[in-house]
Amino acid sequence: NEVVAQEDTTTVISGLSVSDPDYSESGSSDSMTVTLSVEHGILDITLPTGSSLVVTGNGTGDLVISGSLDEINKLLDQGVNYTADENYSGSDELTMTTNDGGNVGSGGEQSTTSKVPVTITPKADIPTLSLSDSLPQMSAIRASSGTLIPLLGLIALAADASETLSVELRNLGAGKIVDGHGNPIGQDMGNGVWILTPDQLADAHISDLPDGNNHIEIFAVSTESDGSTAESAPIDIGIVVDNLATSNGQIGGSAPSDEANLVIDSTAEATLIGGAGNDILVGGQSSDILLGGAGNDILWGGDLNGTGDHAKDIFKWERADLGHAGSAAADTIMDFEVGIDVIDLGDALDTSH
Repeated sequence: NEVVAQEDTTTVISGLSVSDPDYSESGSSDSMTVTLSVEHGILDITLPTGSSLVVTGNGTGDLVISGSLDEINKLLDQGVNYTADENYSGSDELTMTTNDGGNVGSGGEQSTTSKVPVTITPKADIPTLSLSDSLPQMSAIRASSGTLIPLLGLIALAADASETLSVELRNLGAGKIVDGHGNPIGQDMGNGVWILTPDQLADAHISDLPDGNNHIEIFAVSTESDGSTAESAPIDIGIVVDNLATSNGQIGGSAPSDEANLVIDSTAEATLIGGAGNDILVGGQSSDILLGGAGNDILWGGDLNGTGDHAKDIFKWERADLGHAGSAAADTIMDFEVGIDVIDLGDALDTSH
């Protein structure tokens, strides 16, 4: 009978037995050999305590059992463990060759061979989704209404290269996934769920999120040839969208935070305020005030990874932003435009407080 196993799962093959018509003839020395072989996996069997059988090749594709017919059949009756090669699915075959070595009955050495087909059904392997160590800011984001929010530093990897890998975003509500130019990408599955290919992650942005707190879950999903799926542990991203009309033109800074944050604006004039961690502030295409706060911050007056916005941005520091003796903070302005942008150290150098 055919054996059906599952990818990356051990299956017990039972119902195996051997026989020898001349086993009971006089002159038999009661010793024979059974060889079990597979091409795309390994075999394993456990010898009972006190057994006189000899087993070699445990944990390989060729398992050899030597001993008496009765003991061999008792051992086979308990079952043989079969595990297909890692990530393998498809067809295999268990070949069982019995050789009496000329020790059983008359007629010299005799052998028989039987085969059992094995089908290994596919099973989706759990992929991994991680956030680059260089961009911890992505786990907590603050943005102004209407801003395209970049999804930076996400890395999705399949455990099995034969499976189809995708990235699924949930809890987007009315939000959309677009590229850096605002063009929709991926598949809108409805109910706030979007699916992307790993390649689309490089230029993926979230648009049209509602004002206030948004909790986005992101998963990597592997799909097998039979349609079965497995998903990674989620990466949770908290995004707060500030309406500049009601926040007095301020993005961020409503509460102290030790988290690293991405604070980002688009075309409106705003004041961007970082938290207590190592933040990234992105002013966008307008005249902005950027206050990184404590920590080692990265400041962009214009667009992220751009060369400036040709608008006057003010990079501002307060005393607490400079760190303290033995642990000075170091902020980096990435796109300072000489003759346009301004560095404001007035509050940082003010000793009257």
